[in-house]
Amino acid sequence: MYLHKLELRKQPFIEKIINAESNMSFAAVAARNNVGEVWVDDLLVPSFALVWSEYLSGFSFMGTSYDNIDPIRLCNFIDDTIITFLKNKGIDYFEFSCDKESWLPFILSCLSDHSIQCEEQLVYGLDKNSVYSTLPLLTDEYNYLEITPDILRKGHNELRNVDKLQNEVNKAWYSIDMFLNSGKGFIAVKNNEICSFALTHFRYNNTYSIGVETFEPYKQKRLSCNLTKLLINCIYGHKGNVWWDCMESNIASQKTAQKAGLLFRYKYKVCWFGL
Repeated sequence: MYLHKLELRKQPFIEKIINAESNMSFAAVAARNNVGEVWVDDLLVPSFALVWSEYLSGFSFMGTSYDNIDPIRLCNFIDDTIITFLKNKGIDYFEFSCDKESWLPFILSCLSDHSIQCEEQLVYGLDKNSVYSTLPLLTDEYNYLEITPDILRKGHNELRNVDKLQNEVNKAWYSIDMFLNSGKGFIAVKNNEICSFALTHFRYNNTYSIGVETFEPYKQKRLSCNLTKLLINCIYGHKGNVWWDCMESNIASQKTAQKAGLLFRYKYKVCWFGL
């Protein structure tokens, strides 16, 4: 194997491959806060890492330098080890991004034998220099509840579709307990059914990556926006930062972020090719 796969436990050197430009979702995986795998160029002093997020079903090339990386060996490693890894999961594409935009030409050259497509990913966040004061417009039609141990473990008086929420939490976090210790979230409920949720899928230090979903037939009722505002207020109240990213083509997600008071920060490329 060209790159070394790390054990699941946290590694004391992992901070060296995370920097200010890092995608917080993959930084959380590298720090072993969220589910995924990590391969590094050196087990003692790594400068390059390939990080897999189980929830995102994608990779990020992270680190401080690729100077010691042989492009041919990296390409062979991806074609052999990583593609086998993906096929064993039933995934028929390789999706990736780079910590630094300057890395992309090198990575694309390593994978030049593949037909690669790319799209911009947009990142939104809070304005750290101002007070977050965006409040949700709540009505009596829905109950808005913070996600608690009672809701996740007991179903809060047997919510009919609590399994959807439990599955979402388990896919991103190692366990429900880990989410309850490190994550946050809210749900909208009507007629004993979860209509929508907003929760933190990833956490690195005090930065939280937010994800939302609204189920049919409850879409287009401002539920995602209201829950996002509740969650951001909760994070902001704990002096946390927010990370929200979405494809440039996902207009609905962009509008939810903007209506919730988040500001556009920057964009980066997500690339992929079929297997």
